[in-house]
Amino acid sequence: MRKVYVLLTIMFLYTGFVNAQPSTYRLSDEIQSDSSATTKTKYNSWDLSLLVGMQNYYGDLSNTNFLPGGTMSGKFNWNAGLKLRYHFSRYFGFQGNFTYGSMAAQKDSNKDYFNGTTMDFDLGVFINMTTLLMPKSYNKRWYWDINFNFGGNKYSSEAFNGSDQSLGTSDDLIGNLGIGSVLMYRLGDKWDLGLDLRVNSTGSDMLDVIAKGKSNDAYGHIDLIIGYTFGKNKETYKWNPMEDELAALWDAVNKNSDNIDSLDQRVSKLEAYHGQGDETLPDDDNDGVPNEFDQSPNTPEGTMVNFQGIPIPIQDTTINNNTSSSAPGSVLGSVFFDYNRSTVNRSDYKRLASVAQYLKMHDGATVKIVGHTDKKGSDEYNKKLSQKRSEKVQSILVDGFGIDSSRLEIVAEGKKTNLSEKYDDVNRRVDIIVK
Repeated sequence: MRKVYVLLTIMFLYTGFVNAQPSTYRLSDEIQSDSSATTKTKYNSWDLSLLVGMQNYYGDLSNTNFLPGGTMSGKFNWNAGLKLRYHFSRYFGFQGNFTYGSMAAQKDSNKDYFNGTTMDFDLGVFINMTTLLMPKSYNKRWYWDINFNFGGNKYSSEAFNGSDQSLGTSDDLIGNLGIGSVLMYRLGDKWDLGLDLRVNSTGSDMLDVIAKGKSNDAYGHIDLIIGYTFGKNKETYKWNPMEDELAALWDAVNKNSDNIDSLDQRVSKLEAYHGQGDETLPDDDNDGVPNEFDQSPNTPEGTMVNFQGIPIPIQDTTINNNTSSSAPGSVLGSVFFDYNRSTVNRSDYKRLASVAQYLKMHDGATVKIVGHTDKKGSDEYNKKLSQKRSEKVQSILVDGFGIDSSRLEIVAEGKKTNLSEKYDDVNRRVDIIVK
């Protein structure tokens, strides 16, 4: 019996330890820390289950301290009852149990046996282990908990020897402490089906009338349960609903609506500049970069500039098949990437077309394709990601524009050379630099 308690206790402590470890980065963590949901969703919290199954006895007249416990030929130790539960959060709740059943066992060594009935009632708390272990898995079909209970047992028993002579009777109300587990499968919005396992230690050695052991008697249940959830709400705490997460996300969007509006205005201006709108942005120096985005607004006409309007230094404008025509270290352009992606956006192909045009005009020029990442994640992972980004840019220049791969050197910097400590979107890039 003690082995069962030790095993279940170790499981509970281990689970608590695992869940206490630092978690990995999650979008929802960022949402919760950056906003507070103003909408509180209501969930169904009450459920009632019918229990029918087998009762197990462990005491002086049992032949084993493990399943199935004490048994007697021709007798089935049955029990039936109800379980009422209240979930006050998606992790924890209270429960009450009431069961009634029979109990009988016979000792093989001397043929002593007993018959009796039990009426068990207790209160307890339970921990939703599926949500505790998988908090970001929502509206699950399976539910598993561990519960701890205390209460009483009103029993009535009579013992006999192998010749069917009475050895005495015992009728008493005793206390008990128990530990158990419930496994459920959701059949629909209201109904579920599962198993209820419980082991109870009593405060008496007289459950079987015979008081010979060194420890008190114990008993347990293995029950099939059919549960019904009360309430008119759409979601139930038991299955870990998602509405609070969505409410927090919605508040985060509303909180950043000003930034979204500003971004929308900038996009509209860019669309207008590229001929997709009705207005044209001014470009006083005619370098192809609008004044609003031009960091060098007075560039002489005909000067080659990058996407920011900054002139690209040229040492020698004479086309030479054997020498580079641009100062080493000059940045021909940069390609930017979405978070944790290595796919080149279609809008950046024009930028790569300018780089390819430069390389075709200067046959002797070679460049480094230097990949970068933001600061999230490990060094090893970001090193590989920056390598993939550089290789993707190289493949477009080679396969799409016919540039010889020998003129393109790949460099993977990872996150060690971030351009900005504040803006991660500019750190997720590939720079194309003249060697």
